[in-house]
Amino acid sequence: MDSRLLLLQKEQELNQLREAALIELEQRYAAKEQECHELLDKFNQLQADFEYNIQLLEGRDQELQQYDSDASLQAEALADCQRQLAELQEACEEARKELKAERAARQEEEFLAQTNCQELRQQI
Repeated sequence: MDSRLLLLQKEQELNQLREAALIELEQRYAAKEQECHELLDKFNQLQADFEYNIQLLEGRDQELQQYDSDASLQAEALADCQRQLAELQEACEEARKELKAERAARQEEEFLAQTNCQELRQQI
């Protein structure tokens, strides 16, 4: 009976060891499961942040494209204005030359008219 009792005692010890090992495994499993949930939450937050940042970058890219387009239009408008200014300056210079020539012609006509008047007076 001693051997049966010893066998029974050993089986109980073995069952207790199995039960303790099972409890420890369940606790480790629960801890790992909790860690997995936390990591998944962090991953989901990182993914949401990443998508938000991507949207910000896309919006900024669109703004930059609009600024580039606006700058290009402004550069074209400036070049057009500069071309028009050059044409107007050229036309103004041409008008000044014509005015100068017209004044010279009038002075010459006045001189000739005065000379003719003096000659006519002398003839009278």
